[in-house]
Amino acid sequence: MTKEVFSFIEGLNEAYVIYDFNYNLIASSVGAKKYMNVDFLEKIESDNKKYVKNNLFIIVFKININNIGYFCYFIQELKEIKETIKDYKETIKETKRTFNEIRERILISLYSKKKSINEISINTGVNWKSVEKHLTFLVGKGLVEEVCSTEYIRIFDLTKIGCEGVKLIEKRELERFVKKEDQCLMENYINKEI
Repeated sequence: MTKEVFSFIEGLNEAYVIYDFNYNLIASSVGAKKYMNVDFLEKIESDNKKYVKNNLFIIVFKININNIGYFCYFIQELKEIKETIKDYKETIKETKRTFNEIRERILISLYSKKKSINEISINTGVNWKSVEKHLTFLVGKGLVEEVCSTEYIRIFDLTKIGCEGVKLIEKRELERFVKKEDQCLMENYINKEI
């Protein structure tokens, strides 16, 4: 399946470049060939980033193919952008995540299994020190519990209340993306899941 995805990307006329997390080139589209000798690469520390470099507008986001993470760079020349709704400088600013968004990411990350602070940090794209502080808050609220603590590692898991909270988050996010005419289908899906 991975080869098929990369083959699909390589055939695109738009400029897409895929790197692994060590910034080794994995694949590039037909449209990206003209940018391969241009310095456009910037490392990212969050899930996505928008920036301008060498008259190129670049959007970077993380993708997951067969449980392996990659960075995907979408490249467009500034002169090709004909009309923007906002000033491009405003668009380039990385959006700040709120405490609630970070805490929701942590809860969702813990939904699948027990994890260490480092694993949660990697899964959520949040600094480990911030994860540690948010976990302290979530433990205090009774949403998360510390199941193992040693000198070198701490393991956390969701409580029953935390699991219910994740289901509510999923329900809310699903409602945001489903059209009104699909309301009945969504309710059936939610009732089946809960």
